[in-house]
Amino acid sequence: MARRRSSRTTSNRLNRTNVAIGAAALMLVLAIAFPRVYPAAKRGPTCSDLANPLGGNNRSSLSYSKNDQVLLGLDITLEKDTINPTEAIIARVTFVNEDIGPAILYLPRDNPVILIRPDQPVTNAGVTFEVTRVGTSFTRIEQALPAVVPSRVNPEELHLLGSRARCTEEFRISPDLLLAAGVPLEVNGEYRVRAYYRNNNPGAQRTLLAGDATPTATPAYFDQGVWTGQISSSEGLLTVRGPTQ
Repeated sequence: MARRRSSRTTSNRLNRTNVAIGAAALMLVLAIAFPRVYPAAKRGPTCSDLANPLGGNNRSSLSYSKNDQVLLGLDITLEKDTINPTEAIIARVTFVNEDIGPAILYLPRDNPVILIRPDQPVTNAGVTFEVTRVGTSFTRIEQALPAVVPSRVNPEELHLLGSRARCTEEFRISPDLLLAAGVPLEVNGEYRVRAYYRNNNPGAQRTLLAGDATPTATPAYFDQGVWTGQISSSEGLLTVRGPTQ
């Protein structure tokens, strides 16, 4: 009798172990396959929905270095690779934090879409797009960011992107905006679309008033820690067809 009970106990333990191993294997398979089956998983959450940083100088020491910036990447995907001349270009810009520390992104609520010609340097902060017809002259001008005096950024417009994480913002580039920028969509034309992200303001700490709590002393942050620099995506290719094509 005792042997039967011992045998059942051992069998139950083995079953539970096998179930746990099977569940772990299934989770691993889903983690690998899910982004391929469901591409939206590669984009992550909407950047402007990410939490705001706590503020002050109470931040991760992994993201603090006077001589090293958080490694940030930028990807672009187009909702359609073929549109007609009256359609807007829907572009999804994905920020990829490739570093071990979190990155603080500055994304205004009303982020305007700014277009540049390919022979112009990128001088605007935020997200900028470059739309060029394939076959036309194309000259890229990289420009270093000028030093600026830190100015206070509304904390509600700052968003914390965690280590090894990604997030995406969607932009709509209308035909009217393209026409005003001197890049009309022409039937049978092919276009290259590239995104830039630029920011040169690390933000400034709020001035402490009488009675305010003193921020933590270490490490010593003298700004809001907003990511600064300029990055660009690879090119997305787009073809324009007529209504009957």
